[in-house]
Amino acid sequence: MIATEVTAFIEIYRDYAVSNTPLFFLRKLREAYAPIELARTYSGEEIFDALREALVAHIETRTEYVSPYVFLMALARNPDGRYLKEVENLAGQERFDWFKYIWRVLVDTYSPTIITTLDTPKVGKSSPRFQNGSSDFRNIELTGAETWK
Repeated sequence: MIATEVTAFIEIYRDYAVSNTPLFFLRKLREAYAPIELARTYSGEEIFDALREALVAHIETRTEYVSPYVFLMALARNPDGRYLKEVENLAGQERFDWFKYIWRVLVDTYSPTIITTLDTPKVGKSSPRFQNGSSDFRNIELTGAETWK
């Protein structure tokens, strides 16, 4: 079972309450911290299972109403897109006003992402040389670029 931070879900509910279109709400979901953290913390399978449960669960609170949207957005941030595609077959979607529409937009715009940490070269005696021969990041010569005013 996925632990959810109620405060984050309340903020998403507020975004839902003032949204006048599904795309506005989707933009708010993309900006929200909760789906990012869920995607980072849990596997696609765990998020998918939580979404399946949330779609059919009895809704008693505001946070329970927006939880399927949060889980859906977390799946859209998952590197494995198959779980996002499988959402189409889940029961209970019709209970949520914009769920099917938001799901379709997320599937159509899905782009797998992978987070990679890169080590940067150390600045000093063994620092890389740029095209102008400088190793100082402040003295990089830009050729062919317009001057910023």
